[in-house]
Amino acid sequence: MEITIKTKINKPVKEVESGFNKNLFNHLSPPFPKLSVLRFDGINKGGITHLKLNFLLFKQEWISYNTHSASSTKGFYFIDTGEKLPFPLKKWKHRHVVFGNSSSCIVDRVKYSTGIKLIDLIIFPAMWLMFYGRKPSYKSYYHQ
Repeated sequence: MEITIKTKINKPVKEVESGFNKNLFNHLSPPFPKLSVLRFDGINKGGITHLKLNFLLFKQEWISYNTHSASSTKGFYFIDTGEKLPFPLKKWKHRHVVFGNSSSCIVDRVKYSTGIKLIDLIIFPAMWLMFYGRKPSYKSYYHQ
């Protein structure tokens, strides 16, 4: 399944890029499940993100690696790919793209799979809401 969410930010690309850090990651965390950031190396290629997700009755880990990253005066992007994923996810690829000039557009493009298309469809609304919920979080983080 694929989800794409775009968010406009009235800040230049370089300012948005400098804000892509652990503080933003914590700010974007959904109310559920509760996340603990065990490791966040940033957005460069080779960076690792290691999370613990607390689902109240059980906890799971999430580990992803930044497999690609690039930056220019017109924008930047990085891709994190899931290595160790919480149930029921089997595959995860999240492409973060930011482009613009005096203002920026943040694009979250997520591809995920549980290995079972019916389950992919069942969890789609929750996944979409989780990423759509980032829009106000991005705006408040960047003081919009």
